[in-house]
Amino acid sequence: MITGDDIRRLEEEKALAGKKLIVIETQQFFEIEIPKDIDPEAYLLTDECKRECADKILSGLTDLTIEDILYWDKTKEEWTNEET
Repeated sequence: MITGDDIRRLEEEKALAGKKLIVIETQQFFEIEIPKDIDPEAYLLTDECKRECADKILSGLTDLTIEDILYWDKTKEEWTNEET
C-alpha cells in the first residue's frame, strides 16, 4: 500500500532530481557600523542587517564565485558532486 509519506517522498525526490545545489563563496567580509548599545548577535538576525549585506552584493562590492556544484542522488538521498 502506498502511504501519504511515500507520495511526499516521491514528490520531493522528483523536485530535487531537476535541480543543482551550488555553493557560493563571497570572499568578503561585511563591515557595518552599529550603535554601541545594540547587541551584534541580535543585529545579525535583523532584516536591516540582511538588507545592508544584500545592498553591498547588489551594488557589485562583493565578488561571487562558485565554490562547488552538487547534484541530487536519489538512490543515496543526498547531494553529491557527481551528476546522475
